[in-house]
Amino acid sequence: MAIPPIPPRDHAPPDDPTRLADGLCCAPGTPFLRWLVRHVARELECDWVIAWERVGPAWRSIRIAAASQHGEPFDQPLELEMAGSPCELVYTHGHCVWARDVQAAFPDLAILKQLAVESYVGLRLVDAAGRALGHLTLLHGAPCPDPEGWLAKLRQFEVRVAGELSSRRAVLELEELVAASDGRGGRDTLLELSRGLAHTLQVRACFICELLTERPHHVRTSAITVDGAAIAGGEADLSGTPCGVVYRQPLFLVEDRLAERFPRWPLLELLPAQSYLGIEARSHDGKLLGHMSVLHDRPLVPSIAELPILRLYADRAAMEIERRRAAAQQLAAERKLFDARKTESLGLLAAGLAHDLNNRLTSVLGHVSLLHGDAAPTTREETTRHLEAIEAATRAAADVVQQMLACGGHCIVDAAPHDVSQLAAEALEPLLAELPPGVQVERDLATQLPRIAADGARLRQAIEVLLRNAIDALPAGRGRLRLATGRIAIDASAREALRFTAELDDGEHLFVEVADDGHGLDEATLARVFEPFFTTRSDGQGLGRAVADGVARGHRGALMARSSLGRGSSFRIVLPLAPARGVAGQVAPPPAGRSAAPLRGLALLVDDEPMVRAATARMLERLGVAVQAASGGEEALRLLERYGDRIDFVLLDLTMPRMSGEELFRRMRATHPRLPVVLMTGFSAPDAFERFQDAGLAGFLQKPFGLLELERCLQRSLRGDGPAAHRVAG
Repeated sequence: MAIPPIPPRDHAPPDDPTRLADGLCCAPGTPFLRWLVRHVARELECDWVIAWERVGPAWRSIRIAAASQHGEPFDQPLELEMAGSPCELVYTHGHCVWARDVQAAFPDLAILKQLAVESYVGLRLVDAAGRALGHLTLLHGAPCPDPEGWLAKLRQFEVRVAGELSSRRAVLELEELVAASDGRGGRDTLLELSRGLAHTLQVRACFICELLTERPHHVRTSAITVDGAAIAGGEADLSGTPCGVVYRQPLFLVEDRLAERFPRWPLLELLPAQSYLGIEARSHDGKLLGHMSVLHDRPLVPSIAELPILRLYADRAAMEIERRRAAAQQLAAERKLFDARKTESLGLLAAGLAHDLNNRLTSVLGHVSLLHGDAAPTTREETTRHLEAIEAATRAAADVVQQMLACGGHCIVDAAPHDVSQLAAEALEPLLAELPPGVQVERDLATQLPRIAADGARLRQAIEVLLRNAIDALPAGRGRLRLATGRIAIDASAREALRFTAELDDGEHLFVEVADDGHGLDEATLARVFEPFFTTRSDGQGLGRAVADGVARGHRGALMARSSLGRGSSFRIVLPLAPARGVAGQVAPPPAGRSAAPLRGLALLVDDEPMVRAATARMLERLGVAVQAASGGEEALRLLERYGDRIDFVLLDLTMPRMSGEELFRRMRATHPRLPVVLMTGFSAPDAFERFQDAGLAGFLQKPFGLLELERCLQRSLRGDGPAAHRVAG
């Protein structure tokens, strides 16, 4: 870079003591450094006075912090490599003096020729730890008249200028620290601030405390480091501590004999210290948030340059505390909103269940009342109609329960290999006749897709639900409906870019997509479309998408939703190629008709519900099976011990008080390992089979069930070659 020529000398008289005192007391930082170089240049009538600071990788470069050209400010930036210059020798020897012929000593250094420098005096500047921070340089266009005097003049300001450079370096290190920790935030940043201030001030310990709003005059130690290592903090009372003084005055210093001033401070028992320095931490609007303090095992006398460093770190700590409080408040608000949404969802769920079940129960009670009383039917045909209506209403109520299980992903009953493209086509086929004439259907069903293990009926139902919702979303019965299948690769980037209702494993998946170009959904509505009984239609039930989502999750898959107002919606059922959950161990589907072989033998029936126990016993007896009934696990074990091998099979309820069905099963297996056990439960088959995996369960009976379902289950479950099977199934 071009250096301006040296202007004519200004023979100003040397500064008097008053002006010198004013300069030393001026504001720290760059204003002081500018005053210093100008003062020294005029005092010594030196052409150039420069304060350099070390910068760059491994501190091999120097940069002008402040400079004076013949008593006037020189504000142009300049950065140089130290190698091959007299400045390099300054850092090696502490100081360097060439009273004359400095260009001859360094002939390759162009800047000396450009400035016409004849003499050079340099003094190294170090911090309290001995780290070289920079140096002061005197450059003159003539031989130096008094080399030792000039060097002594620089030594007058050595400590103060070193403090200023230390402060500048601390600011740079703080900026780097903040940049590195901004991604982490919270306690990590506070620990780095604590560690950074201790390193900068060369003290043993530093800690950052936050005032507790719920406990007056108490603080929480958010970060504490001793010799660079983080240690655990806690809550503390400010009484009898120097920290308490900080909250009465912004800055508090105990230079020595700390234990004598605060003998009851518990921290001194863990960390003996002689000196203390604390500063308050305030928010941007002046609110007192906490404080930042340092401890040392020797007397502590901070320089005027170190106090701004302390202020910088305290301000940054206050920002972090404020940000953490704001994050905590936001989290609390989000939790409150989540709880409110959850309560609202539970309310919708309860209201929806009550509505649907009460409708079915009204039908049941209505027909039961007609079978009693004065208006009782007089013909067998009329009685049969009432009983059939009661059965239909009961099965409809059971279907509502199954839909709720599906919403929770507990719906896989009959898993077999299926082609998802074929299932999608089968779901669309019955709807084609119902479509308004203005709806265009696009099919993009992939061929030769791998077959996956799935519950075909449930998956077909989920696709049909999405198709019906898409048709209803089309305005005035006009628009485009798209049904597609294919492959999709799931990885971290796909999970981040797409919105899934459940976590998916990495790898290749299959998808079924239903899309429309209808009204679309806003973000708030899209976030709630999978909640049970939530609907945007006045005539909607609100279970459709929730059931579809549950079916997808029941197959270890997920539902993906994309929508925006005015641009339509797209819903994808994404399914893994691996077998669906609950497939292993599933029993074959029941046969279509009644078995010709009659049932017989002795059954042990275990259920804690008296109504269920009585009805099931009556059905077993109707099928020709004798029954011993137990209301719980202990009674069942007594009956098993009493009847022993005469018991041919067990009908066992899964959920019972005191002794669960699972525990009773294990205990029966220990004494009667070949005794067939059929599990009864209101839970889904996959959940039950997972709990009894590899335990030898003979079969599974889903509640509610009737006589036909009971007979089919027993015929299917008790087939075999053992003596019990022959006694039961003939």
